[in-house]
Amino acid sequence: MSTEPVSMGEDQFALKQMQKSLWEQKMRTPARILGTALLLGTFASVLVAQTSEEKKTPESVLFVQHAEKATLADNTLTLEGADKNVIVFADRPHRAAATIPVVELVKTWGEGADSFASDPPNAALVGETDDGEPVSLIVEIRNPVLSENSISYQYSIIEGDDQGAINNPYVVIDMSYLDQNIASTFATVSQAVGIPTPSSGLNWTTTD
Repeated sequence: MSTEPVSMGEDQFALKQMQKSLWEQKMRTPARILGTALLLGTFASVLVAQTSEEKKTPESVLFVQHAEKATLADNTLTLEGADKNVIVFADRPHRAAATIPVVELVKTWGEGADSFASDPPNAALVGETDDGEPVSLIVEIRNPVLSENSISYQYSIIEGDDQGAINNPYVVIDMSYLDQNIASTFATVSQAVGIPTPSSGLNWTTTD
């Protein structure tokens, strides 16, 4: 989530080296693209400083979205043929995973004192060009709009080059620190990270 920026020199160099390594490996399979997205999604959190230590709590998760194609035009990122569910990973030490309907993510976007609406998140966008070359961007995303077969965000690029279209994209939204309002919606997420709330019926799988 956006705060005061840190010095970007070393971080930018590290990201460039990571991207170069991935390009050299020609990572073309969906599983490898997802792995790349998760790595860059974690890295996206490092590119922006956390100015308040109070925000650093263990109750954190990553949201992963997948679609058939991503288009970027007029500051709008559109995920076409987007999956109906979002993968949710609980951070260490819980190491749990579940799926939630994408509509739930959109519904809770503005909930809580430290919501995505008030403090837009960073996200890693990873996929392929039409020529099969890996593409990776770090973006800030805002204002999700959900339609029948797509979801769109307003975006700003933090790192990487703008692309007109990306195939087989994954979007990894950086860590969301759960407060009680969001926890009431993602009840099982909350239980996995130690916030007691009524069960919502989501089935977590531990990854230990």
